Amino acid sequence: MAGHSKWANIQHRKGRQDKLRSKLFSKLAKEITVAAKMGDPDPDKNPRLRLAVKEAKSQSVPKDVIQRAIDKSQAAGGEDFEEIRYEGYGPGGVAVIVEAMTDNRNRTASTVRSTFSKHGGNLGETGSVGFMFERKGEIVYGPDAGDEDAVMEAAIEAGAENVNQCTVAHAAGVPSVLSDNVTGVPAAAALAKASDTTVLVLGTDIGVACENHDAVNLTYSTGQLALVTAVAEASRSPIVVVTLTAVPLDLTPILANPNVGAVLHAGQVSIQTFGVADVLFGAVSPAGRAVQTIYPRAYQHEISPFDFGMRPGPSRWPRPDSPGPCADAYKQPVVPSANCTLGTNPGRTYRFYNGSAAVPFGFGLSY
Repeated sequence: MAGHSKWANIQHRKGRQDKLRSKLFSKLAKEITVAAKMGDPDPDKNPRLRLAVKEAKSQSVPKDVIQRAIDKSQAAGGEDFEEIRYEGYGPGGVAVIVEAMTDNRNRTASTVRSTFSKHGGNLGETGSVGFMFERKGEIVYGPDAGDEDAVMEAAIEAGAENVNQCTVAHAAGVPSVLSDNVTGVPAAAALAKASDTTVLVLGTDIGVACENHDAVNLTYSTGQLALVTAVAEASRSPIVVVTLTAVPLDLTPILANPNVGAVLHAGQVSIQTFGVADVLFGAVSPAGRAVQTIYPRAYQHEISPFDFGMRPGPSRWPRPDSPGPCADAYKQPVVPSANCTLGTNPGRTYRFYNGSAAVPFGFGLSY
């Protein structure tokens, strides 16, 4: 079937993942090298190095790679990475500070200046925007660190500006992803109303679409859509919606809600292994952009899931919303009738789809 080689898809996907992982490992190794060169090569005596090593381990960087990066900092004649800070203005006069790590100042300065120019900004002089910023730090502690009063007193004595206690709570708005039972929606809305920040998770499970079981619906269940409406209306601030689905479900009603501040796609949890937090903070999807075309609801009625054609044009398969019965197009041509209307292929993927996408491929914000 044209365009549907499972092995080819896996091969390309793995190639992209390996490329991103290699780039991430190189970035983390450079940070370790610089941190070790600026201080002690012992992580126990160098807070910055300790943090860099911890971050590398959280991304599954091998121990030998971490050790080589530390050893490189002590080797004579090795690459001499240094930190440089650039200041400038982005589109609309937005102040920007760029912190870079480089072994070639001239090359990096040229790249940064070119990037500013290409995106409607301009590189400024040192100190041109630095006065607008102030470096801050954050310390996160668990409940075993002590009671709230003791922690606040210790933090204030140490020079902290503010201490906040964060409590995480959750409520299941609907019993399952396919359920239309909305009896739990009021409780979820009440929790959102009492919370400072609300993250709402939607999606499908592996039973909706998998190998030998094609998805026949591109919409979220009425229960989930009712949950979005109620929670978004009750929340004190715009909510963040996280979608857990391999099927590109139509996001139109969610994007149209003015109380939805952002939509983050975290993949199919039954297949992917990363967590929601990794996507929320850019660890897994640093580009922050849609990795597939998200079609509108009407798409599911135009083309049969058995039509694997990529280019737009007439289809030999009946429309999915035809009442039928229709002949099996694998065995004989389908004859159009009042109960059997041939579908129209609007094209597949961003290269050939000629309709209006709910979310186009590559749309989104970078971290």
